[in-house]
Amino acid sequence: MQQKKGQEYYKNILTGLQYILALLVWVYIVYRAFFIEIIHDEAISYYLVKINYLKALAGTFNTHWLNSIFIKLVSLLPGQDEVWKLRLFSVFSWLPYVFCIIKIGGRLNNKFLGWLFFTACIFNPFLILYFSLARGYAPASALLLYSIWQAGKLTDLQEYRPQKWMSVFVPAALSLLSNFSVLYFFLALIAAYVFCLAYAGKWKLLTLKNSSSPGLVILFSVLFAGSSLLIIKFYSKEAEFEGGINLIDGLFTSQIKKAGYQFLPEGAYHIAGMMWFALFLLAFGLSCYWLYKEKQVTLLFLVTFISAGIILLNALFHLFLGTVYLSDRRALFSYCLLILSACFLFDRLGLSTGYKKTILSTLAAALSGIIMFNAYRNINTVYFTEWPVQNKTKEALDFLSAAKAKKIGLDLWQYSVAKNYYTLAFPKKYGFVLGKADGSIIANQRQNLDGYDYILLSEPPKEKSQTWTTVLYYPLYGTTVLKYTGK
Repeated sequence: MQQKKGQEYYKNILTGLQYILALLVWVYIVYRAFFIEIIHDEAISYYLVKINYLKALAGTFNTHWLNSIFIKLVSLLPGQDEVWKLRLFSVFSWLPYVFCIIKIGGRLNNKFLGWLFFTACIFNPFLILYFSLARGYAPASALLLYSIWQAGKLTDLQEYRPQKWMSVFVPAALSLLSNFSVLYFFLALIAAYVFCLAYAGKWKLLTLKNSSSPGLVILFSVLFAGSSLLIIKFYSKEAEFEGGINLIDGLFTSQIKKAGYQFLPEGAYHIAGMMWFALFLLAFGLSCYWLYKEKQVTLLFLVTFISAGIILLNALFHLFLGTVYLSDRRALFSYCLLILSACFLFDRLGLSTGYKKTILSTLAAALSGIIMFNAYRNINTVYFTEWPVQNKTKEALDFLSAAKAKKIGLDLWQYSVAKNYYTLAFPKKYGFVLGKADGSIIANQRQNLDGYDYILLSEPPKEKSQTWTTVLYYPLYGTTVLKYTGK
């Protein structure tokens, strides 16, 4: 009894520490959401919502529907559309995300593995970046994990009634509406549920009366996401980007590389990606073996089955539809699932006594320490590492406003945020005319045929000019403002 109380006390202390650390990370997320300027993708989403361009909203990969709906609601409120308001949906998604991480990690018997799962999901600098942005990746991750947490609870009870699984499918459907990349997860989740029903011999539960609600949720979600993706691909013909070279490079190597931010040599990332993939194959194979031996579906099997479904579907979609391999931010939704598969594997292998437990716990603790150190070295409260060139656009526009500029030429990256957000959200402050320009104005020494007073570039021109004079320059970002002084 005393030992059990001691274990419970230790568990409560550990959980409390996790919440404190997660709260500190949230403070960091909130600060960045409030004080770092808008980026290209956010600005496009804001523009399409602000002018009610529904046709364009439905025809671009940039649209994350739940995020766009939230931006629309914010834009209807009194006051100016400050960027921090647009980001609140993602910012507050951190709270359910952390809750689910701690709840799911608490299922691991080896607390060092639970701590490893926690640190890998909480201190990934690439993942937490999106909790500070008005994009759909953060809410999608939070809703997906809530779905997995609920699925774990139902699996423990061997409960497969369709009505009960509404608590799984509804958040999964909302996750899909947050980011269409989650379609792979959603389809794999459906397959996993059908498999569980078949394995338990409970097909009779799928009556019209029992299945109508979850059936409608599934049907609407798949039809909406599927039709939207087909419209984007074949009607608007917007090209996909950021695809991996292959499945392993995309789903495994790229996620380690993005999280590491040059922490390791290039070759080390590929080795780590291969090792992670090998661990997943082992986890999936053993979970199938344990299912065969023990005749009971576990969360380990469910997670590895869904992850295997994601990998298989990505390969099939690439083969038959020409979609890119999931990679980088498009693969983020799978990150926690793949980490969880590895943690569950080692926890289930029975390495819980003697020197094996000591070695496993030491390795888990060491890896957790490396992850936290990597997060510390990537702390950046000044700009988003992925988009540094747009961090000083607002200051440059303020300078131009004070200089009473009338017509400004901007390169692609500066134009995208100036046109799509700043002049739309603050029309009285930035009333000048915007046009597209690039370094050719300087390089070709051509006349200022467009009549620009100033040009705003993402990097300083490589050649000097007698007709354009640099009046503002930010060395860290490359943002440069030049004034026309020629005739």
